[in-house]
Amino acid sequence: MSLTKNATTINNIQTLANRTTGQATAVKVLHDKAGKDIKDYINDVLTVEIDTLDAANVKLTGNQTVAGVKTFSSSPVVPTPTTDMQACTKKYAEDYANSKSPLNITDGSITDLKLSDASTDIKERFSSHLADNMISLKDYCILDGITDDTANLLLAVADAISSGRGLYLANNKTCKISGIVSLFGIKILDFKGKIIGNSVSDELVIGYDSASTETTNYYINDVTSATLRVQGVKNGDVTINKATYFLLWADGDVPTKTSISYSRFNLGKIDTLKFDSQGSEFGWINENIFNGGRITTFIMDGNYPHNNNTFNKPMFENCTISINNGSFNQMYDCRFEGTVTITFESGTTENIILRSWYSSIGAYLRQSITPTITDNGNHNMFGCTADILHSYNKVFEVTSESNNFNISDFTKNADDITNGATKTLWESDYIDIVNDIGFEFESDQSLFRVQIITYDSTKTQIMSDTTNFFSSTTIVWNGAGYYYSSISRANMTCAMRKGTAVKYVKIIVYAYTAGTFKQAIIKFLEQKGHETNIVTLPKYNKWHSNTIPATGVWEVGNIVWNNDPATGEYIGWVCTAAGTSGTWKTFGAIS
Repeated sequence: MSLTKNATTINNIQTLANRTTGQATAVKVLHDKAGKDIKDYINDVLTVEIDTLDAANVKLTGNQTVAGVKTFSSSPVVPTPTTDMQACTKKYAEDYANSKSPLNITDGSITDLKLSDASTDIKERFSSHLADNMISLKDYCILDGITDDTANLLLAVADAISSGRGLYLANNKTCKISGIVSLFGIKILDFKGKIIGNSVSDELVIGYDSASTETTNYYINDVTSATLRVQGVKNGDVTINKATYFLLWADGDVPTKTSISYSRFNLGKIDTLKFDSQGSEFGWINENIFNGGRITTFIMDGNYPHNNNTFNKPMFENCTISINNGSFNQMYDCRFEGTVTITFESGTTENIILRSWYSSIGAYLRQSITPTITDNGNHNMFGCTADILHSYNKVFEVTSESNNFNISDFTKNADDITNGATKTLWESDYIDIVNDIGFEFESDQSLFRVQIITYDSTKTQIMSDTTNFFSSTTIVWNGAGYYYSSISRANMTCAMRKGTAVKYVKIIVYAYTAGTFKQAIIKFLEQKGHETNIVTLPKYNKWHSNTIPATGVWEVGNIVWNNDPATGEYIGWVCTAAGTSGTWKTFGAIS
């Protein structure tokens, strides 16, 4: 390091010019002494000062602790931080902040506030008091699920109504009620916690004013062992995640409770859902939309035929649906689980229930999807959403006048048919399985069995059950080359699926048990645009017999064809005199 000390003067050094040799010697001595003085000064004074100054400087490299406030005339440039205590750039901080979800504040509650478990109380209070229009029940009630909060809850209700504010219940709190507790007149409820009672005779009543145009917004998470009654709601948004008993109520004699209308309900698990009304004037529940819901009892009743309510994708689980007074209500995309029964009582009309989910593959095509339905009303309807994409093809129908059965095996009576045992009623030609197809047989008597024989692409009979081809609850594999019904039935269905080793089938229907029936129908269910040509063997397109008819009730002009025409015989017989057995003449001599 080169050092300069401008302020230092060396005494006794004089100009050497014009000096004698003695004088020069003296000067040298003085010079040597001055050199030593300089060295001592550097070592003893300047080095200490330099070290002190150096320690106070900020270095360009290495680790160093710097105290005090340092002000920069220009912003320093720093690298991207890798540990918690490192500085970062403005851009880094902004990019990090923008990558996080914003704080979501809705109706005075904060849904995305992240606080530690220890800060739950802070979150509750911050959420409930963030908006001026909400009152927290925590400021009034115990909310431990054991203490009866009814009296304190009513104080909160009074304050909310008088101040025009809503009520808030935190999601980890339980409010216990008893008796009928009315929150009627409050427009906003945000109950993320739980309401419990002792039985459904305890009620939590909510609503505002059916004559008002002001909207209501209710979020009810859970009402257990109590009735949740909604009344006087118009243009409302109501969410109910869980309720033991959910009652929609209208009172025609009370102007603020006359109706529930034009509102949207989002439903979760509802054990019982009931529409009801009373009064000397009609109380009506119309034009509402209900989304979802898992319901075990549904009742529509009251002094008015509630109408035009729409239910989207409800699930009815082991449910009893009783529409006692209602019309033109629609239930779409319904999921049925377990046993479901539907009753439309007298006076109901034009209600529609459409099912859209089935518990097993092939259930729709084999039509094992219809619940028990009683319609004491007029033109109430049940169907499936898949119906609009499918069509029935009726290929065979037998009655006493249908002119398409074997007179040797079946006796044509005036209004019905009498059959012997194990007689063939109908037989198809080969049916090409190029599409999924459903088969259905139905009659008014349990006399019949079916046999379905399967074939491969070469029309060779398949002697084993084919995986994924067949689906039925009434027809089974017999273990010896065909599917069949093991007992006599009035109704039999099955679904047959494409894409397996089975390429063709033949179907035979027998009158297996002797008896008398009025009608038998054979039809196939297929997707529209994918219909299969079902060919009935020609002899089942007319009356036919082995011999001249000797029994039955006939009319003049009836024709019976000979099953076994041969040379010297006749093509058939024609009835020339009506009556029992009739009078017959041969026609069409075969030469």
